[in-house]
This record gives sequence, C-alpha cells and structure tokens, in this order.
Amino acid sequence: MKIKKKKEEKNIKKNDEECVTICKAIYDKKEEKEEAEAVEYNAKRRDNYNGVIFVMLISLIFLTVGVVVYSVYVFIHVTHISDLAGVHVTQSLQNAADYVEGKTPGNANSLTTYKGDAFEFQYPGSLEFKNDNGVITLRKYNESSQANFNSLAMTITAGELADPSNLSIKDLLKQNNQPAPDSEKETILDGRSTLRTGKVQLPDGPIADTMYWKLDGKIVYCGATYYDQSTADLEAAFQGVISSFKF
Repeated sequence: MKIKKKKEEKNIKKNDEECVTICKAIYDKKEEKEEAEAVEYNAKRRDNYNGVIFVMLISLIFLTVGVVVYSVYVFIHVTHISDLAGVHVTQSLQNAADYVEGKTPGNANSLTTYKGDAFEFQYPGSLEFKNDNGVITLRKYNESSQANFNSLAMTITAGELADPSNLSIKDLLKQNNQPAPDSEKETILDGRSTLRTGKVQLPDGPIADTMYWKLDGKIVYCGATYYDQSTADLEAAFQGVISSFKF
C-alpha cells in the first residue's frame, strides 16, 4: 500500500514537472514571437521613416532647383541685364530663364523661324532671341574666358513702322526722326519698294546697316548694329537674315 502511494506521488511529481516544462516552453515561444513581432514593427517604422526622409529630400532638391531657375529668370528678364551693351549671360543661364518662359533653347547649328503678323524670317539658333511687343531683337556675343559674361558683337532688330499716309520710306523715316540716307535710293525688289542704308557709322562708334520694305500701311525694317571691328562674319549672318524675310 505504501509502495503504491509512493509510486503515485512520484507520478504526480513527474507530471507536475512535465507540466512546468510545457508551460515554460509555451511562454518562451510566446516571448520569442512577441520579440519577433516587435523587431518587425520597428523595422517597418524605420523603413517608413526612411521613406519619409527620402521624399522630403527629393522635394527639397526640386524646390531648390525651382528657386534657382526662377532666380535666374528674375535676374535676366526682370532686371533686363542682358539688354546692356557689352554684357552677356552664358547660354546655360539663358536656357534656364527661357525654360521658365516656356521657350525651347536654340540650337547653334540650326535655323529658327520667327513668324509674326506682318513678316517672318529665319535666324541662326546661336543668336539670343527677344520679342518685345513685336519688336524682335537678336544678339550675338563674342566668346570670353570669363565664366558668366561675354562682350556684345552684334544686334539685329526687326519691326514695323505704321504708314497711314502712304509715305515713301525716306519721308516716313524723317517723320519718325530716324536717319534717312540721302545718297541711297529706293529700289523695287520682288514687287515692293525697298531701301537699304548700307554701312553707316553711328555717333557712338558702332556700324549700322538697315533694310526697309514698304508694305500696305506700314514699313518693315531689319537692321544690324556691329560692335566688333571685324564684321565679315557678322555681315554674312545679317545678310542671311534679311534674305529669308517673307511677307
């Protein structure tokens, strides 16, 4: 009887130890699972945080680029620094400013066509283009070793003068207080009365050459001003422009 009782007590003790072992194993697994879930949660939080930081950095870069491009636009187009004789902004900065205005930067090796209400013409893509209420200005610059500024070599200006009284080209020029060469005569070209001044030295030094075409109720002009002493290449460029005029 005593032996049987001892055996039962031994079995009970053994069962208790097995129960403790099983409970401990279950607790350890639960603890491991909770630790794994915590590690996974922290990893996800870290990834989300890194993603937010990355998006913020990209946004900051785009914002910085936008501010820089707009600052270039303000510097060039609002201050009109490129209008000053002898001052030029490099093509990369000009392209950035043109980008803000929605223009496509010109290709130096191609011809670009300007089309207006009264006339159209072609000009080299290397020339800087500006349209100021229908008055077109093209600028060519000398290459310089300076980082941002080059000297002005030539300007080409094209536009129109109203002629409600149907005056001759010379009379209209005199009426508008513009130089009218007495030695040059109007000639008929492609059925239109035209006048070319030829090269004339201006009071402040540069050489000017202007072509005029008489149309119904207006006179169209295109003139070049040369700032360099060597003008052969510049004259050839100007000749190409006026030869391309269409009305």
